Amino acid sequence: MGYDRLSRWLQESAPGVRRVPGMRMAGRSARYILDAAYRDECHLRLFRDRQLFQAAGHTWAGRYPNLFACLSDRLGDMEEPRILSFGCSTGEEVGMLRSALPKARITGMDISARNIRIARRRFADPRTSFLHGGRVEQTGGARFDAILCLAVLQRAELTIQRPADCSPWLTFDKVERAILDIDAHLRPGGLLALYHANFRLADTRVAARYTPVLCWRPHRDDRAKYGPDNRLLPLAADGHEILFVKMRD
Repeated sequence: MGYDRLSRWLQESAPGVRRVPGMRMAGRSARYILDAAYRDECHLRLFRDRQLFQAAGHTWAGRYPNLFACLSDRLGDMEEPRILSFGCSTGEEVGMLRSALPKARITGMDISARNIRIARRRFADPRTSFLHGGRVEQTGGARFDAILCLAVLQRAELTIQRPADCSPWLTFDKVERAILDIDAHLRPGGLLALYHANFRLADTRVAARYTPVLCWRPHRDDRAKYGPDNRLLPLAADGHEILFVKMRD
């Protein structure tokens, strides 16, 4: 019995079992044994925390259809655009990119070696490659026509708990370093997709180089946002930018 089936069975058959002393720890132990993705997340938090942003690699196909349509419109006429999916998880995002831009050369990168092994098994395409790593500089100095960084520069704890100070989990300086690394490998005129982050591109040192070209306007964006001082910002009721064009180096 896998962990998900075990958890559902306990909730349906013995909903009060979680209140038994010691059951939470037993549940975590059972999940560590039975759930390979959770086990990988634990290892990342323990051994790769200095490089780590979002620890969970959960994703699914079909996310962000408006974004991929916009990328197709802007890059579809290029002969062979070079695209990086930074934090590609198990490859669902790469699959969406391949559908939207069949001529592209796509690189997927993820800090989880397990995710990269799964992604490589899913794609046997010579124009698609995967790298295990946590910094764009590990791609070897290439400059890309588009870089996607979706649901990476965040910690789930921040949006769930909304602490006044985010620094025990994630800091602005760490996120800005990652954005500077991304910027260094994106050509002028290239596209940066940045979404579901706990910090804003507008607060970084490279903000003046970028102009938004796609803005989503949900009723309310409830993701916790923090400023350069690592302090919680008020909830924004307006839309938020997701895709930017780099105007210059």
